[in-house]
Amino acid sequence: MPEENNQSEQITPQEESAAKETTPETSRRRRVLSRRNAGISFGVIALGVIFLALLIVVIYRYGYADNYVKSQFVAKMDEIGVNFTADKFSLT
Repeated sequence: MPEENNQSEQITPQEESAAKETTPETSRRRRVLSRRNAGISFGVIALGVIFLALLIVVIYRYGYADNYVKSQFVAKMDEIGVNFTADKFSLT
């Protein structure tokens, strides 16, 4: 009986190579830049650019940029010694 147990525990070279092929390699690393990750990154960047463009358009159209540039211009002219007042000031 003990002889039968020893024979069943012995593995032939063919079975050993088959066992290696079916087990996944634990040392294999996943690629960081895969097509899936590149697509997700491109989508996030595209959404960011669209959001930034919309924000710039809103800031420009509603006059927030006009007021900022006007205040900077008035401050710089005041440093020079010129009294600047404008009834209407807008960017084009």
